Amino acid sequence: MSALIDWVNEETGLSVPVPESGTKELTVPELQNEVASLKENSQKCLVVKFYAPWCGHCKSLAPTWDELNDFFGNEDNVSVIKVDADKDRTAGQIYGAKGFPTLKLFKGDGRRSHLHCTKRSYAVI
Repeated sequence: MSALIDWVNEETGLSVPVPESGTKELTVPELQNEVASLKENSQKCLVVKFYAPWCGHCKSLAPTWDELNDFFGNEDNVSVIKVDADKDRTAGQIYGAKGFPTLKLFKGDGRRSHLHCTKRSYAVI
């Protein structure tokens, strides 16, 4: 997308900035802080994708994940996040992200949910 924006800017003389990527990326320590802060608001939730940049299934899910972020972007109580669990392998130990992608939902009331993804289930997502 940024290449297309650059091209249009160049050809038209405009200087419209490239928008930031839709989904917020956190490190594992940052995610730990976000999960801990959920206790302050039982209505809030985090929807997290643990991924690896080299993972084909993760790459296939990326546009859908950004759409999910766009859909919930104006909701104060829902944050759509991604974590590079290959870069920080403690994600597997702390959050059970053993395969890629792993999708988790953390709720302010302490409940957690996991969506098991297979190649066939992407059409459903």
